[in-house]
Amino acid sequence: MTKTEAINKVIQIARAEVGYLEKRNGNSLDSKTANAGSANYTKYWRDIMPDYQAQPWCAAFVSWVLMRAFGQAAAEKMLKHWPYVYVPTLAGKFNNYANPQVGDIVMFKHGGIFTHTGIVTGVNGDYFTTIEGNTSGGSTIIANGGGVCSKGYYNSNLPGTKFARLDWSIVAGQASAPASKPNTSKPATTGGNAVIRDGQIHCNNFTGAGIPVDGYDGPKTRKGAVMVLQTGLNMDYRAGLAIDGILGAMTLQALGSHFVCRGECQYMVTALEILLMLKGYNPNGVECPGSFGSGLEAAVRQYQKDHGLTVDGIAGRNTFMSLVA
Repeated sequence: MTKTEAINKVIQIARAEVGYLEKRNGNSLDSKTANAGSANYTKYWRDIMPDYQAQPWCAAFVSWVLMRAFGQAAAEKMLKHWPYVYVPTLAGKFNNYANPQVGDIVMFKHGGIFTHTGIVTGVNGDYFTTIEGNTSGGSTIIANGGGVCSKGYYNSNLPGTKFARLDWSIVAGQASAPASKPNTSKPATTGGNAVIRDGQIHCNNFTGAGIPVDGYDGPKTRKGAVMVLQTGLNMDYRAGLAIDGILGAMTLQALGSHFVCRGECQYMVTALEILLMLKGYNPNGVECPGSFGSGLEAAVRQYQKDHGLTVDGIAGRNTFMSLVA
């Protein structure tokens, strides 16, 4: 994973949360809009620090996104503490840059202290865009606004606002590897099937499986395929599966009758893209979360045709079962 890929992964996860509304109590935390209220109950607190439920959650949202992207251990290293829940604490641990870069954590200042935060998603001269938790729409800084929103500002209009720059080499080793040293983690570029080889790289990034990157669909790659499915089920449906690569009763039950089709955007689409690559089929890209477009549908149809499945372009139980077999 390159630095750019790591940043894009964070932004994709954050963007998928836009429209989420905090809840009036602990019910329906995984729904974007159900049980909306103004009591600061969110899935973000539940997942990173349940004892803080019902507290303002803009920094919790940043912590959650990084944890979702790279796991808690890596998120803790990137933030230099865990979890990030108080903006002045983060400001005290990082250089406070005056101008943003994509992937920075913005720290908005009001009344002489840092009071609100978000993730920088774009920079165009003086203008920058963000995704923020616990805010609302509009062109001004709104803390404790109750939702996840995409926003934009002119930096020159925000005196005191600063930007913390994460060390992306923690999750993207290539970004800081000395040029004089060989990159021992670099995947093989010869041998085997190129699509499978790329799928193995995506499998390792998505699950941490550590399978060989050799372009061959062997037993370890099959185990990795099951881990991809388990990861997708956990991320989209909170299945609570052990990511062990064993296609057991719990995994089969969690899969149930779930399916993905054109137009959907979720982590099971990411899983589908990777699983197709591990079988040698090119879905024309892997996104996290995945967006089911025409290229992916064509790959699904071709796979279904080649494997005696119903050719409908919809990845249901039978298609997923075939892909992990």
